[in-house]
Amino acid sequence: MTWFRRERIGRASIKESLDNLPSGICFADQSGLVILSNRQMYRLCYTLMGMDLQHISELLDALEKPQAGIQSVGADTNVYRFPEGKVWKFTQSSITDADGNAYTQVLAVDVTALYEKGDELEQENRRLEEVNARARNLYGGERTNIPMESENGHYVNSFEGDPAVDFVFLDNLTCYDLVGEQWYMSAIYEEAVASLTAGTFYCEAGDQWSFTFYDDGTYSLDFDGEVTEGQWWFNDACTICFMDDYGEAWIEVYYDASSWEITGLEYVHEMYYPEA
Repeated sequence: MTWFRRERIGRASIKESLDNLPSGICFADQSGLVILSNRQMYRLCYTLMGMDLQHISELLDALEKPQAGIQSVGADTNVYRFPEGKVWKFTQSSITDADGNAYTQVLAVDVTALYEKGDELEQENRRLEEVNARARNLYGGERTNIPMESENGHYVNSFEGDPAVDFVFLDNLTCYDLVGEQWYMSAIYEEAVASLTAGTFYCEAGDQWSFTFYDDGTYSLDFDGEVTEGQWWFNDACTICFMDDYGEAWIEVYYDASSWEITGLEYVHEMYYPEA
């Protein structure tokens, strides 16, 4: 994760960056003691448990048996609808810092729009027809030409014996399979990649910081003359994940209103723009 990448970033700066995230996130050491959590995760945990978060096992137990008023959405998905109406997806993963210390990370992402989009799709017949076409041309060749049909705004298999899928499209580039919990991309993915790899993106705060992405899936980050290299990929239409020897992090992507041209990238609250 990006918060463990550089020793010169102090704990206060890390905490401030985490607190500004819309998602909830926390880290626990090998004993399970929570060593760092942002405000959003504290709020979610208090609603889940009725108390402050101290140990990671408390959170995991609360997800198994949440407080009254919190509804589990689907079976074994770790997706919950909270009393105010928002839907949150919780994921747990293990990470290691540059010194080899292992931590448990729990991330809570607001997926309300994903579920609301399904209701909107049901009411828009023309939109549903476009979605049906995209579902048969998923980028990468996976699950292509599967006969699909609409069911409550979702696209599911219509033939017995086919792999189980439940697609909800978020935009022209991505859809999410609620069954396999996996993102898929359409053919317009190639246009986004072409724009991303066309040149270097420089930080608005100073051109001594820059990202360069290559079409072979590698990238370089120049941070005050210190160059880091690694792998990158699109996690969804608006998120690029990248990974190097320090761990994994992500970048928010901004597009032109009328095309798939990338106009900006946001990384750790700094904007990066393509070379003029």
